[in-house]
Amino acid sequence: MLGLFILAIVLTLASSQVLSDRSAASAREQRERSMALAHMLLKQNGADYSLRDGALYVGSVRIDGDTRMVDQIRELTGGAATVFRGDTRVATTVQNPDGSRANGTKLGAGPVFDSVITQRKPYRGEADILGERYFTSYDPLLDASGSVVGVLFVGLKRADVLRVVDEVERTILVVAPLVTLAFGLVSFFLVRRQMGAVRAMSATMHDLAADKLDVAVPGLDRGDEIGQMAQAVQVFKDNAIQKKAMDEAERERLEAERRADEAQRARETAIGEEIAALIDGVSKGDLSRRL
Repeated sequence: MLGLFILAIVLTLASSQVLSDRSAASAREQRERSMALAHMLLKQNGADYSLRDGALYVGSVRIDGDTRMVDQIRELTGGAATVFRGDTRVATTVQNPDGSRANGTKLGAGPVFDSVITQRKPYRGEADILGERYFTSYDPLLDASGSVVGVLFVGLKRADVLRVVDEVERTILVVAPLVTLAFGLVSFFLVRRQMGAVRAMSATMHDLAADKLDVAVPGLDRGDEIGQMAQAVQVFKDNAIQKKAMDEAERERLEAERRADEAQRARETAIGEEIAALIDGVSKGDLSRRL
């Protein structure tokens, strides 16, 4: 039983890891789709990004403060979206603790900043955003000269992605011990039943070995190995009964022969005695005796 519980724990941990890996992979795929959608929505307004009068534009459309595109991404994908002017959020669905949009907040120093702002390279991975962990995708937005004028972000809250995994884990942690216990109990009773049948078969064989041939062989109606064993024991019993009958018949034959021999000897003795008496009578002149 302990082994079954250990196995259940191992399987639970393995299942949890598999679910986590798959959820992370699914989150990556969703982020890439969201990023492609975000670029497409931005490009509908023009091909080039630029800074004008301290604001970020795409084509002739001002992005600063325009949350329609990021809201549309959130509605279509369920994730978060942000457009940065430089390292400052100017259109975002990310919220401050008070529930307001986090416009005006900065992209903190770290691997994300170094990748998209300093090195002008996309960033993919986990990041902390205003105190919450996200699975993130950041792409630099470049102007016509190749300079970074902004950043496009899409992401999914790590807690939201792994919520399903956590729920499945909790379900497994509840169900697995119950299933293991049920399986263990079923196995216990099955083994107990099998052992009971084996013990009954062993007792029957002891009785047959003691020449108790009237004992019934249990398990003849079973279709498993116990049933096969019972069939073999029944053959042994039938052979023993047949041998006993043959031995009994042989004893009766020998007894009949013995009685016949005794009767023959008795007749021969009687005849001998009659002949002796006849001879004795003749020798004495008594001719009246006949055999």
